[in-house]
Amino acid sequence: MIRISNQIKNYLLLLLIIVSSSCSYFIVPRHIKKGFTFKFDGNNTNIDSLINIDGYYVVSSVFNQPIYSGKFKTKTSYELDTLYENFLFYRDGIYVKNIHDWIGDKDDLNSYFKEVIHDKTGKIKRTYYDCTAWGGYRIFNDTIKVQVIYKPRFGDADPCWYDDELWFKVIDRNNIIQIETIPFHKIISSDKGIGEIDKKGIKYHSATFVKVDTIPDSDCWLKKRKWSWEK
Repeated sequence: MIRISNQIKNYLLLLLIIVSSSCSYFIVPRHIKKGFTFKFDGNNTNIDSLINIDGYYVVSSVFNQPIYSGKFKTKTSYELDTLYENFLFYRDGIYVKNIHDWIGDKDDLNSYFKEVIHDKTGKIKRTYYDCTAWGGYRIFNDTIKVQVIYKPRFGDADPCWYDDELWFKVIDRNNIIQIETIPFHKIISSDKGIGEIDKKGIKYHSATFVKVDTIPDSDCWLKKRKWSWEK
């Protein structure tokens, strides 16, 4: 009978924890797969007959930024700050949000998109296609409904997956406004209270279209999963 030392046991246990944790960054939870119903078929959605899509949409939200001072970093006051969120729609039914230059931290998305397209190393492409939140959408008259999946980035302290169904009301070809946010997976009773509390503080702002010279294709991680396609 082979005996394994405590040191080896601890090493194997640590290895198992690392492997299990790493897998959680790549394996989409079953409830999200099941809840994702806006599957892709590769066809043109004709969304450009409703809104402009040769660019992205940006929505700004004003919030109170706490100011800290002193040796113990005591909160002394607040100042108004603005948070910007970018997202875009592709003709093939793909939606992407939280667009951000994770490497160079560029504010100019027009330049960032060009870097993604012409990237030779693949590093910039990987951050665009893996670090942003991707999903699908459907058009219901003047409302665009989106199902988006928030994939954790490798190394995040919280390797959890999240999902949302977002509803956008079309104002005109250059302006839309979000009117609803709900999880698209089956909600259990313990989730309902949280959702109701969160909704009380939501104030939606209209998103404005920004035209760019070119947009990277929609070849994201989500399109490479068989369960995201119509059978």
